[in-house]
Amino acid sequence: MPWAWGADHMPPDLQHHFHRPILIIIGLFLCLVLIETVLLSAPPLYLIAGLVVIVAWSGAALASTVAALRSAWRRNVPQACAMAILPLVFLASALWPKPVIFGARVLGDRLHFAIARPRYLAQIRALPQTGQPRLAIIEWGGFIAMTIGVVYDESDEIGLPRSQQSTTWNDRAAGSELSCGYAVNAAVGDHFYLVDFGC
Repeated sequence: MPWAWGADHMPPDLQHHFHRPILIIIGLFLCLVLIETVLLSAPPLYLIAGLVVIVAWSGAALASTVAALRSAWRRNVPQACAMAILPLVFLASALWPKPVIFGARVLGDRLHFAIARPRYLAQIRALPQTGQPRLAIIEWGGFIAMTIGVVYDESDEIGLPRSQQSTTWNDRAAGSELSCGYAVNAAVGDHFYLVDFGC
């Protein structure tokens, strides 16, 4: 069969066809990570940038679908398969968006924290010593029913089940975003936690 090449014997132009959709997919995902890293504290820009990436992905998927159909019509099976990669990944992401969103959030939030970590440590050092473990909340931003941010909890009780948290910890958390309900996404070291707040 004329198109049954091994990976090492694939013509350069065909390798280009396979590489291009993969690079586009990686590039678009990295755009989502960058949006999560940089624009989280500006919800309008965050939404606009996310929509731009989705529109760009949709356009690229549509163009690749047309190219795949043309290649299939010409019986160029390898090129048709290469061109089908992008629309298939787009379709899978549209049907099951959670893995893509979760992956972008995990990477973006950690990058955002890593960039801001020295500033957060300086803020914590500036807090008064009261003899009690310090608890500080740093909001990143969010939407109507959810806020995202960082919690510094010197006692690390935020990571415990609610039934095991002390009365003094609950007193310190009372009146803050933690009293609205929260979900700890990750412990990122030095008593810092990435948290979703319910308000």
